[in-house]
Amino acid sequence: MRKSKIQYPQRCVPFILLALIILGLYFEPYLVSVMVIFVWWIVLPLIIWAIIAFCRSWKLGGPDRYFISPFCGLVVLALVLYFVVRVPAYKFHPEEMITHYEKNKTELQGLIGFTQTALDEGQAIYLEFEYGGVSIFHTTDSQHWNVSDSLLNILMKDVGLDKEEFDSIKTQLKSVNCISIDTHFPEYCDIGYKRVGAGKYSYRIYLAPMTEEQRQTAFSDPHFIPYDDRMSLMFGGGAYGPDVFSWKLKDKLQEKYSQREASSSE
Repeated sequence: MRKSKIQYPQRCVPFILLALIILGLYFEPYLVSVMVIFVWWIVLPLIIWAIIAFCRSWKLGGPDRYFISPFCGLVVLALVLYFVVRVPAYKFHPEEMITHYEKNKTELQGLIGFTQTALDEGQAIYLEFEYGGVSIFHTTDSQHWNVSDSLLNILMKDVGLDKEEFDSIKTQLKSVNCISIDTHFPEYCDIGYKRVGAGKYSYRIYLAPMTEEQRQTAFSDPHFIPYDDRMSLMFGGGAYGPDVFSWKLKDKLQEKYSQREASSSE
């Protein structure tokens, strides 16, 4: 009696692709989420294809059923990993930033002062690190993502940083558990604290007490929650999810921090 064979091995393809997408969302949530949104017309049929492939293989039984089951399990495992590990990391309250800021205020101000001194006059940078590498390096004249070592050397030279100064900025950011620095000297500097999903929480730290115009902007713009006259919490969204603080949260924290500032000035 001849041993039966798998009739439709190609039915494993949508499961492998879906598992790769889910794992991509786990390791690179921002980049992959943008890709998924822009190619939804491919992802949606892929999901439908996987459902149909599973139902037909299960109904067919025999080797096809046993063949398709591990691939279905791979997708389920990737989903469990995403929802159990990655999704809880998206739960974040801005007041966590205040505790971190008060603990690292001196170091953050030192980082800003060092960077301002190290850069050539008139130069500005937006520098972000991820997994030990340079994920973003924007200068006054150019924008770059996932920067290679050869390009990094060119960009450092363009803005007046040597390797020792660049490494010091990277080390100082890491020591205060922050991920980016965005310079707007001589007015302020944005220090990226944490990416949550496609959004990023940051500190806007002013080099001098806020002007009345800056203060009005911080109070009226939902991207900001003013903490004191030298710092505002900042949130910017990405391709999906909220892109500003909710007004309810902003009003609540603004009232709390205003009372704190008033009591401390008495």
